[in-house]
Amino acid sequence: MPKKKSLEKIVFPGKGVVIGSTPEGNPFGAYFITAKTSFNRQQRMVDVGPGIIVVEHLDPARVTDDNIERLFYDAMISNGDALAIGNGNHTDAVLIRSIGAMAGLPLEKEMGAWSYGPGRERAPRIMGRILLESHHGGIMRNDTTCSFGMIYDVDGRAERRFYDGLMMDNDPPGFCRCLTTHSGLRGPVLLPSDGGLLEFNVDSNEGERLCQELGDMLPRDFRVSVAVTAYKNRGDKAFRDFYPSFHILNYRG
Repeated sequence: MPKKKSLEKIVFPGKGVVIGSTPEGNPFGAYFITAKTSFNRQQRMVDVGPGIIVVEHLDPARVTDDNIERLFYDAMISNGDALAIGNGNHTDAVLIRSIGAMAGLPLEKEMGAWSYGPGRERAPRIMGRILLESHHGGIMRNDTTCSFGMIYDVDGRAERRFYDGLMMDNDPPGFCRCLTTHSGLRGPVLLPSDGGLLEFNVDSNEGERLCQELGDMLPRDFRVSVAVTAYKNRGDKAFRDFYPSFHILNYRG
């Protein structure tokens, strides 16, 4: 098992998926972008609704077939009791296969046909999913779970690492897990993450403050954008009924 460490200790995390709970015990999901080059720092996240946060580039004229997927994609999509997070167009596939009759299938099975990112970079493909406790809409689920996955390149071969069905109700309040595409800097060469989950705690209960808190954990020279989908319980302790709010903090553009 990869050694666990805090997000703050990573010099360059690349892009990342965070899933956890607030100190009040409410679940949330987050996605962040850090970038080394001025071109990649010209990205931002936008709430296009309903329940969709996209990544876009501020200079579309420089977009090519080789880089379009990593510059324009749905980063977070929520639909009812499911939230999908990812760094490419696979985010839509994760959500579609997480609702209705297919809800609850292992994330690894859902992503079986996918590989690492396209183009020369062969960037790691990361994803996260929250399946909320549900007592309506024909879906009965008594627990809130989260899953993470990464597909990355090893000498032209797609390696896969998945963490499926983690029981969030068993975690202490404020506890978070995070999966990043990279784990540091080594000269001009990016050092890819090995797919290990990071663990840390948050102190904020509101989505806007969660954006700020997570952003403060990122390296200031590289941070680009943070987005959070935060849930509040409008039911009771026995039958929780979560509703989302969406928050974005763009540092550039």
